[in-house]
Amino acid sequence: MSDTDNVIIGRPTPAGDYKWFLFPGTVVRLLEYRDDMAHVQLDAGQDIWVDRRDVKPRRGSTKARTLRVTRAKLAATASSVNLELRVASPPAYVVTEDDREITLTLYNVSTSAKLRQISDSLIASATQSHERTRTVYHFTLTRPVYGYETLYEKGVLRFSMRRPPVVDPAEPLRGMTIVVDPGHPPIGATGPTGLWEPVPTLAVGLRVRDLLQQRGANVVMTRTTAGPVALGDRPIFARRANANAFVSIHLNADGDGQNPFRDNGTGTYYFHPQSRSLARSVQDALVPELGLHDRGIFYQNLAVCRPTWFPAVLAEGLFIIMPDQEAAIRTPEYQEAYARGVVAGLEKFFATFER
Repeated sequence: MSDTDNVIIGRPTPAGDYKWFLFPGTVVRLLEYRDDMAHVQLDAGQDIWVDRRDVKPRRGSTKARTLRVTRAKLAATASSVNLELRVASPPAYVVTEDDREITLTLYNVSTSAKLRQISDSLIASATQSHERTRTVYHFTLTRPVYGYETLYEKGVLRFSMRRPPVVDPAEPLRGMTIVVDPGHPPIGATGPTGLWEPVPTLAVGLRVRDLLQQRGANVVMTRTTAGPVALGDRPIFARRANANAFVSIHLNADGDGQNPFRDNGTGTYYFHPQSRSLARSVQDALVPELGLHDRGIFYQNLAVCRPTWFPAVLAEGLFIIMPDQEAAIRTPEYQEAYARGVVAGLEKFFATFER
C-alpha cells in the first residue's frame, strides 16, 4: 500500500478512542468477535479492537509470525527526515509523540540491523531498541513535532518526520498552503429559526480564503458550493495538497436533553499533540473577535483532526442553537469577525517558526 488514505483503525476497547492506524494486509492473531467488532492481538503484550469488516481470516496457524527488520537507515530530503525499514510485510505499529519526542513502535518485530545514522539539523538523537516482542525507534528533535507520515510499499516501511516550514516573520502566511474546510454538508446543526450550519460555515470559509490569499497563502477549499462533501474526503484533499495546516469551520450544538444556556461560546478542537499549539493560537484569536465565552481547547476524536502530516484543528466559533448567536452569524459582519479570528490564529501560529 502506498497511500495513507486507507488504514485499519484500532481501539483499546470496542467503544474506545482511536489509537492504532494499521496498514491493510497487517497480520495479527484473531481472538474473538463481538457484534460488529473483532478482538485481535498485535503481540503478547497488546490486544486491540478493530471493525469486524476489516478482518479477513486466514487458514492455518492463528499465531502471527514474528517479522524481522533486515535494514534500517535514515535519509534526509528537503521536506523531511525518513526512517526506512526493510521488512517483509506490513507490521502492526503505533506512533506516539510529545513536544520534541516521537516514537515508532513495531509490534511482533525483531531486528539485528543497526540503525544507520545521519547528521541532520532536525534530529537531536535517534535510537533503536528491542523490547521483548517489539522494536522501537525513538527520536528527539531539535524542534517541536510538526508532522509525520507512515507508509508501506514494496517491502519498505517509511516513517517520515516533516520539517517545520520556513517563514518570513513579517509575512508568516506567505507561501503556506492552508486547507479551509467549511463544515458540512451532509448533516449539520440547525438554529432555532431554521438557519442550517453549512450555510454560514461556507460564508465564513470563503471569507477566510480571501483573507489568507491577501496575505500570500495558497488556499485549498474542501468545498465552495452548497453541495455535500464526504467527511472522509476532506483530510484526504489536504494531504494530497501537501497542506501546511488544516482548519475546519463549524458551529456548535448540544445534543438532545442538554441545556446550552449552561455552557456555550467558542471552542477549538484537536486530536494529535502536534496540533495543540495551532488550536491554542486559533482559540486565542477567535475569542476577542466573537466576544463569547472562552470554552478553551479540547482533545477530541474528530475525523478532520486525525491527519498527521500537518497540524489540523476544528473551530466551533459559536452555538448556532443559541438564538442570539444564530442571529449574529447570519450577518456579514459577524461572519467577517469569525474569519478574521481564524486567519489571525493561523498567522500567530506560523509566526512561531523562524526563518
